[in-house]
Amino acid sequence: MSNGPIFIVGYYHSGTTLLQVILRNNPATHVFKGESGFFANLSRFQQKYPDLKDDLTLRLFIEYLVKVANLGYMRTETLGKDLTIAEIGLSQDQYNSIYDATKKALVGKDENNHVMVFRTVSDQLAIINDRSRWVEKTPYHVLYLDTIFEAFEGARVIELVRDPRAALSSRKVRMTADWHRYREEHGGRVDKRLNFDPILDALRWQQMIKRGAEAKRNYPKQIMRVRYEDLVRQPETVTENICSFLHLDYLPSMLEVSWVNSTTQVLGETSIGISGAAVEKWRKNLSKEELQTIQLLLRHEMKELGYSPETIGDIHTWMKMPGILADSASHLGSRVWRRFNVRKGYT
Repeated sequence: MSNGPIFIVGYYHSGTTLLQVILRNNPATHVFKGESGFFANLSRFQQKYPDLKDDLTLRLFIEYLVKVANLGYMRTETLGKDLTIAEIGLSQDQYNSIYDATKKALVGKDENNHVMVFRTVSDQLAIINDRSRWVEKTPYHVLYLDTIFEAFEGARVIELVRDPRAALSSRKVRMTADWHRYREEHGGRVDKRLNFDPILDALRWQQMIKRGAEAKRNYPKQIMRVRYEDLVRQPETVTENICSFLHLDYLPSMLEVSWVNSTTQVLGETSIGISGAAVEKWRKNLSKEELQTIQLLLRHEMKELGYSPETIGDIHTWMKMPGILADSASHLGSRVWRRFNVRKGYT
């Protein structure tokens, strides 16, 4: 690779998918089609593929990573296990070239270096596609930036940030829609308390913002923080700056993106181009109580990022705050119990 890999991170619903599509339009970049979740699941991969000195284990791990790059982690786990290499668009000769390069990369190094295998596979996929850089987008990799920079010398990271009211509003809409869909599929057995929670989700946003800021202090030349609002309101200027930071040539055609989600949707049409229509959607999607809760919890981070809180003087809103807190405690218990059951293998 002519330069190090590129990672896109940030809180969910903050424009990471939009930037992924923009960078995919650059002829120098090979952009993963899904979210690899590699660093969040690294310990799991090390347990599942423990001995990379074993040829069969190494081959299986390489095949799995190829699927992850083409399908994303979740789709690979749910749909991709039975797919062959050919079915995801890779020839046997191409797979063999990836395997040979990986074996060579491991010579003289710790042969159980799963990160080295991930990097080599990603490099080779870029080469096969005649690209000089590869781009991976997993929002919650913002929590693993120290590991990324230790593993990838020369890596560059774009961290997307967004007004927490807008990001959490978008998450609320998505999670509510998911809950209704799952409820229909499972006959009403899905616990609604696993839905959006203004306190728990606000604290998650805060955690990811703080980790991004900490990494920026430790690696100032390797991270660029971009506000979603600036990207959609000044797409040409911001994208040019991003390309300069990443050592990529800027092309106006990079901004020719069709609708990917509510980020670029304009009046329900799948138009070409970038719109700021989603910037203010939070005003109609959040209740007064949710808005007040988010602003109270995140007022410090909002100020640092340049987001002004709304003034809410309604006494009825304040009277409902204890109920928000009680609901959040209940939601937390449900989430912990669900995670415990999943890890124990219960349904």
